[in-house]
Parts: sequence; C-alpha cells; structure tokens
Amino acid sequence: MKRLGLFALIALSLSLQAQTLTEALGYGLPVVVVNTVNGEEPKADRIDAPEGCLGVSITNVTKVPGRVRIYYPGVAENPVFDSGNYDENKSGMLFKVRGNTSAIDDKRPFCIMLQKEADMLLRDDQGMSDKEWALLKPKGWPQYPCPIAAMIGNKITEILRVADWIPEGKYVNLIVNDDFRGFYYLTETIERNEKCRINVDEQTGYISEIDPYWWNKDVCVESPRLLRNAYKFTFKYPDSSDITEEQLDAFREYLDLFNASLTDGTYPLYIDVESCARWLLAHQILGTWDAAGSNMFIIRRDNHSKLQMGPLWDFDSILRVSGTWTSIMSVHYFGYMLTGSPNRILARKMIHIWESEKERITSDH
Repeated sequence: MKRLGLFALIALSLSLQAQTLTEALGYGLPVVVVNTVNGEEPKADRIDAPEGCLGVSITNVTKVPGRVRIYYPGVAENPVFDSGNYDENKSGMLFKVRGNTSAIDDKRPFCIMLQKEADMLLRDDQGMSDKEWALLKPKGWPQYPCPIAAMIGNKITEILRVADWIPEGKYVNLIVNDDFRGFYYLTETIERNEKCRINVDEQTGYISEIDPYWWNKDVCVESPRLLRNAYKFTFKYPDSSDITEEQLDAFREYLDLFNASLTDGTYPLYIDVESCARWLLAHQILGTWDAAGSNMFIIRRDNHSKLQMGPLWDFDSILRVSGTWTSIMSVHYFGYMLTGSPNRILARKMIHIWESEKERITSDH
C-alpha cells in the first residue's frame, strides 16, 4: 500500500505544475527549494565528442552560490533542512548542472555542493553527512519511460549485495528561484567517504570508471581491452586535480597485470570475481540496454586489494532487454572473462549466485 501510494504521488507530480511551495507540497512529496544569489541560473554549454569518440557532454559549467532548503508535506512553514545562506566553507551551497547526455535536455540534472557536510536525506545519523548530492531527472528511456527506475535498480542491487554501499535517495519536487521544476530524485553521489560512501585508502585507493566521456575529462588512462577511442579509465577518486603521477603509474601497473591475466585465466588473482558476478547479474536481471551509458565503476581499496565492481548507477535504460543477454555481458573485460578466458570461473559464479538468490528476487517482497 505504501508503494502504491508513492506511485500515485509520482504520477501526480509528473502531470501537474505547481505555482507555489504550498501547492507543490500538496502533491505529497518532499520539496527541495533552491535560491541562488541574485537568482542566477547555473549554465553549461553542449560539447560534442571528437571524431571517433562517443557521446555528447557539457562544458563551461558554472557553479552558482545559494541556499537550499527541504520541506515536508504538512510542515510548510518550517524547513526540515536548511543549508543557510552561502558563506564559503561554512554554510550554503554551490549549484551546478551535472551529467552528460542527460544535461542536454531542457530539464537538466543538478549537483548540490554543500559548504558544510550534512545528510540531505535526513536519516538521523550524522555519520551519513557529506557535501555532494545530486538531483537526477528520473525519466527512463524515451521510448519506455520509467520514472521509478532508480527505485527498481537499487532494490535489485540491494538484494544481490552488489556492493557494500548503495546510493540512497528519495523522490522530491524541485523549485529553483520560485520556478517549479517538477519531479527529481535527490540522491547520494559516487565518491570517497570512509564513513558513509565508498571507503578507499586516501593514498593508494581508487574509484575509477570505464568512461565513454573520457574525452571531456582532464585525466584518463588507456587500456588495450577497451575499444580504442571509445572508452578509457577516468577517476572519481583521486580527483583529477589531485592525482599524482605516482598514483597513475601504480594504477597502470596493476591494470597491466589484470589485462595479462585475462589471457591465461588467472584473473581471479586481480579482480574479485564474486563482485563482478553480482554486478553483471544485476544488469541482466534489470534488462539494461545501454552498455555505453551505464556507468561502470571499478574500485581498488588499497594497494593490497583486488579490483571490485562499484555500485550500479544510471538506470535510464533498464527494463528494455528480455529473453537475451544484455550487451554489457559482451563488452570490455566482462566479455573476455565470460567467453575469451580458458576458464569459466565468472560464469559459474553467476550461476551459483542466481540459484541462491532467485527466490528472493522473484518474490513479491
């Protein structure tokens, strides 16, 4: 009943346009209210991929200072969260456009960069505080809109225990400078935070991504197992402005060992096979169509650890594949491990996990 009630509230938010905070709260969802200094709108320009590369992204992204508040239905007079006015490194926030292809549409996703750590999901636990949050536009694929894709995707990743941390979020309506922007998904972002997000060693850990948008990043690493010019590794941690040549050399050295291991089947020495199996199985169950646009995070916690798959992110193309294998199974390192390696360790692990978890996944609960 609770889930059906949420669906009804989402449908209402998608079909109506509020004029005031009170009207927006009448839709039954929390409302995020952003007020920027002087009402300035964050800007970003479109940039197309170079020849031979993939995708569309944004450049010249501006960060606009301001204040963010969250209101719950029934208590419109008092916000349940208030960042305060902007004061660098003390209060308020910076507001910017985020994303790649999704940022080209009229309804853009945003990033909220708090100046003081807080938990915008209000979970009564200061340990969940962070500075970076995202407002995603939950729409799904144009031909198959699914505004609750994030809820479905995160539930499957939770059941399958794909990662030890899964980004949490909640559906909200958004008002920016008194302009009702409608239905969004307020969520944690992929980043290092040893308390409440991804815990990797500050000096030797990595959060990397097999990234089709590498051409719009400052730092990237090539791999012979990735389609030339289409994908390279980029980094969520360390930040591109902080990463050192020593850290990049260490990343390349381990990547070379992993690449070589795919040929002789010794890859379990370098990657956590169970992590990879659960990640792939989640994509198969979800029916992910877009291998290029589905963010692929690979973590190494420290220089004594194996590679691990990070949490799933970007569920826009789920529920579009059935009765066949998703394209993710055949690309990048996954195709080598499943069909090109002299052993079938990864495939056997996926079968074992499915047999163990299928009743939980297919139950009504």
